[in-house]
Amino acid sequence: IKNDSYYRDIISTYSPGVLSYIDDFKLDEKDIVATLISLELKRKIKIDNQVKIVDATSNNLEKNEKYILEKIIQNKTKEINFIDFEEKIIEDCIENDLIVERSEIEKKIKKKKTVVICIYIILIFLFFSSPELLFSNTFMSNGILSFISIVSITVIFLLLISLPFIANVYLKSYKLMNDLNPYIRNKKGNDINLKLEGLKKYIKDK
Repeated sequence: IKNDSYYRDIISTYSPGVLSYIDDFKLDEKDIVATLISLELKRKIKIDNQVKIVDATSNNLEKNEKYILEKIIQNKTKEINFIDFEEKIIEDCIENDLIVERSEIEKKIKKKKTVVICIYIILIFLFFSSPELLFSNTFMSNGILSFISIVSITVIFLLLISLPFIANVYLKSYKLMNDLNPYIRNKKGNDINLKLEGLKKYIKDK
């Protein structure tokens, strides 16, 4: 989402990992480093020549932060698993109501498609069986009925022919997107993303 306006406030409500995922749905090792720095700012650890525990409690931390802190407490920082870290971030995004699964959106779309198809079927039935029900007597008396009927039936016929193709393209596109990333931002997530874009623009221009 592009944002042409500035946003100057640091978004401290969410962890760096969550903000990174909301930004572009991509994570890498720098997000682990950002989480470590965040834990230091929250006075949970101290980073010097080595990482030291300052406060082992996990109050007010998100799951991904707790995961990193636990590994530090257990002295197992080398065993930090990036996939596990990413899963924790996704869980945090869902719990914070920032993202939804594409499959949930797809269910709503399928319901709407079913309604549209039913309407198409009803219209086709009316056109072929009782066209006079769709037009006024004025049209019929002026001899316009036949012309409108031909055009309407032609349009519907073309739609019927193209619908399987359109549906096939849509489903393949959806499957590709779903394979790449099964989640999308909801309204709250989009609002956070707009603030991130505004903050990046502010930092870049200033």
